[in-house]
Amino acid sequence: MEEHKKCQLCGKTTKLIKAHIIPRYFDKPLRDNNGAIMLAHFDNDEQSRLTPSPFDKNILCEKCDNDRLGKLDKYAAEFLVQNLHPRIRRPKQIFGRDEIIEHKIADVDYKMLKLFLLSVLWRSHVTSLPFFDKVDIGEHAESIKKMILENDPGNEDTFPIYIISIINITGEPLNGIVIPEAAKSNDLHICRLMFGGVIFFIQLGTEKFLKYPKYQLQENNKILLPTFSGLSANIELREWNYPKQYVDHHTLRVFSREGNIIEMAQKGHFDILVILCNCEGKQSDIYQKAIDNFEPFSNYVNSLSTRVSKRQLGTFDATEVPLNLK
Repeated sequence: MEEHKKCQLCGKTTKLIKAHIIPRYFDKPLRDNNGAIMLAHFDNDEQSRLTPSPFDKNILCEKCDNDRLGKLDKYAAEFLVQNLHPRIRRPKQIFGRDEIIEHKIADVDYKMLKLFLLSVLWRSHVTSLPFFDKVDIGEHAESIKKMILENDPGNEDTFPIYIISIINITGEPLNGIVIPEAAKSNDLHICRLMFGGVIFFIQLGTEKFLKYPKYQLQENNKILLPTFSGLSANIELREWNYPKQYVDHHTLRVFSREGNIIEMAQKGHFDILVILCNCEGKQSDIYQKAIDNFEPFSNYVNSLSTRVSKRQLGTFDATEVPLNLK
């Protein structure tokens, strides 16, 4: 006999289903060949496999998950991939140049996007999954649930939402789903969600979130979206307590083919060359050029495994490797 439980959204007692908190679409780029997701535990620099992506079988009925929230999830996935990503992607970016670019977007569906983000926030709050332990929105949960049920996003000053985007050293949206977090300081209460190369900030408290005032989602279906890259992206992520090694790995490695990485190494930026070779592998063109130009390079890199751990990335210093230019 099927067990029936109370749906935490509509309140009906019925059969509940396996409901994903963050839509599965956003973790697709993070899966390995077995469908598992690698999770980095920033506190202890370890990794674990999560199979499958996080779902909770105790919060939503099929109608709420597929109908009420499903249409919001579908819109958000299509909006990010078909609208935002083509605008923020910069395959020919040059490190250190134009690190903050603003995009005027006039075709966002304010209602759909806001309700989607509020629904992810609400799901993160009500679930008992450990991944979402840092999300506690207290009395705001009931107000947000009511908005979802009534299909009412409220005005732009009701739970204001601010949006920024980050691209990595290849010019692609920064892949990754970071543990959602609700942080409170005095009257400022902010929840941060990150997936699909975009960071969303949802203001819960009465105090205005003044860091990104002009990047607020607007009722007129417009938003000014900044894209951060390079050092600017590094600083932005570090301000939100993302670990230095993770941030450096994705934002400070020089990957631009328009620059001469060998010349940069000869001028003292040898650490960049080492990191680039570690990431691209021993069969890459850049690795062969490094061997041709630097006497000790092959001995040094050959002592490393083909895949370098996150702990090693970003830690090399030119002073640690003696250079004998050929």
